Amino acid sequence: MVLQLTSKFSKAFCPAHITCFFQIFDKSGNPLEVGSRGAGICLDRGITTMVKVEIAKENHLEIIINPDIGEPKVTRSAAERMVKLANEKYSKNYKVTVMQKMDVPVYAGFGSSGAAAFSTALALNDALGLGLTKNRVGQIAHLSEIENLTGLGDVAAQNVGGVEIRVKEGAPGYGVVDNIPVSEEYVVVCGSIGGLETKSVISRKDKKEQINAAGKSLVEELIKDATIEKVALLAKRFTMETGLMTKKVEEAILALEKEGFEYCGMIMLGESVFCITTKKKAKKAYRVLRKCMPQGFIKICKIDFRGARLV
Repeated sequence: MVLQLTSKFSKAFCPAHITCFFQIFDKSGNPLEVGSRGAGICLDRGITTMVKVEIAKENHLEIIINPDIGEPKVTRSAAERMVKLANEKYSKNYKVTVMQKMDVPVYAGFGSSGAAAFSTALALNDALGLGLTKNRVGQIAHLSEIENLTGLGDVAAQNVGGVEIRVKEGAPGYGVVDNIPVSEEYVVVCGSIGGLETKSVISRKDKKEQINAAGKSLVEELIKDATIEKVALLAKRFTMETGLMTKKVEEAILALEKEGFEYCGMIMLGESVFCITTKKKAKKAYRVLRKCMPQGFIKICKIDFRGARLV
């Protein structure tokens, strides 16, 4: 399809993704084969991206973020890759405006960089008429994450949605992701007071060794008993063994446990907590986290079972 219109709009949504435990696999020379194994949950909050595309004399890319947190490098990286493909396919240049609305905090373990890259690539795939499959679009988002050291396995998880097990590392089409069947009665209550920059952890040899030692057998153990409750229990063990838990996270988890919420843990990588519960009990968990994190980001989230998509 060749763009004939003076301008075209498209919109995509990518769910946030919380990682409960993981292993790092970054030795391959092919970045599409780099990634992580582990488990996590896609949430109904995330990033919505709208793009406007116009044929122009020269390529021009503008990125607008709400709230204004500065331009995510992964968004520009994904957009530039998509525009380059359109340049090559149609021998045309484009003025592209990318507008992103973020419903989750950044650097807090919610997979915001993956969601930013994936929703951008999906929207531009449509607006530029590139006709790429969802896996191919996901690969472009994954490459943007890997080159910026902002994530390893979020895009693979966000490609499928739900409660996922990353059985084999790699981008969509390269890695293997399985799902745990879960009732829609479950919700995830999340709390965050900040986080860690992923780059500061996954680029450190000592941290990687700690993480990989703790996460080594957890995927296999989860596959033998694939329930959402097991995800939370393994997450708690992983957090203790890696030594990544901060005092504030520990206080929040202990407070939740005291009120009878067994299935909770630390969100990787952030000063953030998740609690898996039912819709009936969610408000109680919310109040516990609000008391622990009075100025924090606290939300009751449904599980997103659809993954990244056009809207």
